[in-house]
Amino acid sequence: MRILKSLLPHSSVSEPAVDKPVVAILTIEDDTQLFRGNRSNFVDLLRTGQQMGIVTYVVTVKSMKLNAARIQGFTVPESHRLLG
Repeated sequence: MRILKSLLPHSSVSEPAVDKPVVAILTIEDDTQLFRGNRSNFVDLLRTGQQMGIVTYVVTVKSMKLNAARIQGFTVPESHRLLG
């Protein structure tokens, strides 16, 4: 069994993904853990997106503002490891 340590807010600002796909995994916010959902599944999806060269984030409904220039998303740094 693998136990995920945590997903971290993506702290760097990326260039706009011009002509590149972007995937946002939509979930709901959580007062205790920033957002809800199966973090192990999120990590698998995020890593798959990274391997395919697709910008992939976990985004909460609350932070999803379609008219905003930027939204807050969460991703896993490449150095992040699973325990177990």
